[in-house]
Amino acid sequence: PPYSIEEVRNIYLRRVVTKLLSNPSVYVYDADSQRVLVEPSEPEPPKIRARPKPKPPKSAKFPKSLFRMALTQDQVEVLEKLQAMIERKGRKAFAIIADRGRGKSAALGIGIAGLSFVNYNTKGKPVKVAVTAPSYENASELFKFASKALSTLGVKHEFKEGFIDSRMCRIEYLSPVDVFGERCDYLVMDEAAGIY
Repeated sequence: PPYSIEEVRNIYLRRVVTKLLSNPSVYVYDADSQRVLVEPSEPEPPKIRARPKPKPPKSAKFPKSLFRMALTQDQVEVLEKLQAMIERKGRKAFAIIADRGRGKSAALGIGIAGLSFVNYNTKGKPVKVAVTAPSYENASELFKFASKALSTLGVKHEFKEGFIDSRMCRIEYLSPVDVFGERCDYLVMDEAAGIY
């Protein structure tokens, strides 16, 4: 560098040394004497906040076992809103807006299984669900959780990439282009912001 060691002010060196020594992760080795002057202390374990256990609704159309799959109260609320769609007549729209990693796709997958379960048990016919997203990878969590939810309900089903088939429902991934004109009971768009 442009300065020699002698030219660096002592104030700066003292500050660097003080800062380094105050950090519990620093290891100080004196090359001249070839010995360790400071070893790092045991790091404190990270403080993990316990996530509050979600509370399922007192009365529900979806089986309670599906509500127990929810990890957050927000997911429970999504399931409650989805089950409310059963009673509404005509076309329905439902949007979930939240930051990334909040469990939207998981809640949708569980909700699809719940809607299929209730529809099948009240109407006696399987439900057809079309799922679209920018690519199947964007919807894979939804399929994974729909499959888990069906297993939780004790429903035997076939699960292949982009396809779930059971006596209660048929859930199929279709590209955004292919989904137009598709006849289905429910159309689900996952990662809708990525569709253009």
